[in-house]
Formats: sequence, structure tokens, C-alpha cells
Amino acid sequence: MLISIIGTGRNGSSMLARLLDGPDDLFVHPIEERLVTSFDDLIRKRRVSRNTEQNCRIKCVGDLQVEVPAWLLERHFYPSLRMLKNDHIDNSEFTKNVERFNINHHMSQKKYKLSSFLPDYLSSLGRHILPGKQFKNYLFKTIETPYIHDYVRLFPDMKFIHLVRDPISVCSSQKRSIMHNKKHPASYLGGDWLDCMINKRWLPHVRAIEKFKHSENHLLVKYEDLVRDPYKEILRISEQFSLEMPNRPDTQTEFCDLDMDTLIYNPSKKGIKATNKVVDDFQKINNYDELL
Repeated sequence: MLISIIGTGRNGSSMLARLLDGPDDLFVHPIEERLVTSFDDLIRKRRVSRNTEQNCRIKCVGDLQVEVPAWLLERHFYPSLRMLKNDHIDNSEFTKNVERFNINHHMSQKKYKLSSFLPDYLSSLGRHILPGKQFKNYLFKTIETPYIHDYVRLFPDMKFIHLVRDPISVCSSQKRSIMHNKKHPASYLGGDWLDCMINKRWLPHVRAIEKFKHSENHLLVKYEDLVRDPYKEILRISEQFSLEMPNRPDTQTEFCDLDMDTLIYNPSKKGIKATNKVVDDFQKINNYDELL
């Protein structure tokens, strides 16, 4: 079974993935991936545009049944796979000796359609990182909210966890991260950052949630509920999609309940260290200023 956590960014998707991690039959891929939009670019022009990289596009995709060479996919996914190795595989004494994953070396086909690539990619990653496990469920996270319909079309049995957060908090976090911490201009995401966050991420997401709200394959999770009572929300997700309940549903782990040496965390405020345990009032504790 394929499961996606989908959201706008700055909405807790990494935390949710780590909370769901734990069961022996669930492989949780910790890197946020762009798949529909990346394949569209690679098919059209053999490279991925900056708007795609920044998740600030809403234009329709073309024919995604065209095959893309594995060597081209390796070139595109190299940064993600390097991050997987450096920030996650090397971040636990139980996996740090695993070599970096290579699409050309560790996957079976020389060309891939997206519909065949995604399941093969996730299952190959699971076998490579944790060869002793027998996975039957694979979870990944993506920020491609305008393309939920394409995921549904290509993967009709996929399960969707729609993680939403108050849009003011999302936009405030993004502004703090981009303009105050990283000192990027307001146009960094392609056009105005606020236009990108609302019109190209948040609104497409809630419109898709409304469309699919009666589907058993789609589940809405609110960030505010998740941090308030993680056990309740993880139990609700597990029951909805017939997943095993993690042993520690309030603790962030990776690679089947492994504790990380360091929690890889990208706060919107500099100098903030997160804990493995979920904290309800994290921003209040760390004196976050309202910048929006």
C-alpha cells in the first residue's frame, strides 16, 4: 500500500512521518519528494525548472505515461539521495554503514514511467536501508498540493493523509524562514512568496480536500490537533488505513522505531532545538515573534 502525507510545507509533515514510523511492515521515506512535477519537467525538457524545485507552480502536467531514463532520474534525485544518506541514514548507529542509494545500481529498470517508478523506488529504498524487514506499506511525503488529482489518477489505491495547518501560522513560518533567517527576497519562491503559499499551495490543497472528503482513501489531519494529542491522531490514522500502531506514537523516530543521534529539524527561527517528543506550544516556549 502506498501512503502519502501531503501538505503546503511548514505544516509538520516531517513530524507526522516520524510519529507514524515504527511498525515493522511500514517503510517511511524521510525525504520530501516532488514526483508528478519533476517527471513532467524531465519528460518535457530533460531538466527540472526552478519553479518546480521551489514548489511554486500550478500549471497542468502533460502525458506522464512517457518513460524517463534511469540515469536521468539518478541525476535529478541525487540531492535527495545525498540528503537521505547524510541527514538520515548516517544519523543512527544502526544504519550509518549503509551506502548511499543509487537508482542505476539499486533499481531494476533502465526506464520508468512515474506509475512504475514510485512503488519500485520506495520498495528498493526499503530493501537497501533495512534489508531484514518485510515491508508491505510505504509512506512518503510531498508538497505537490495542486497535483493531488494526478496522484489519484496514477495511483487509484493510494491513501492520502492531508495535513493542514492554520494558514496564518504557515505563512508566518515561511516568511520567518525565508526573509528573516535566510535573508532571501520576497520573490525567492518565484513571484511573491505569499502568493505562492496561498494561491499555489494552501488553496489548491483545501479545494482537493473538499473534493475528496467522502473518499475512504483520504483523511484530513489538523496540525493543531496532532500536537495537542498525538496519540489520538496517530491512532485515528492507523485505524483508517489499517496500519499497526507505533510503539511510541508521541515520539519522532526513523527507520522502524530507531532513535536519531540528532533530530534533523528545520525551524523557522534560528537557534531552536527540537525534542523527539511532540510539544504542543513549541512556538510559545521558544518566544516566536509574529512576523506576518
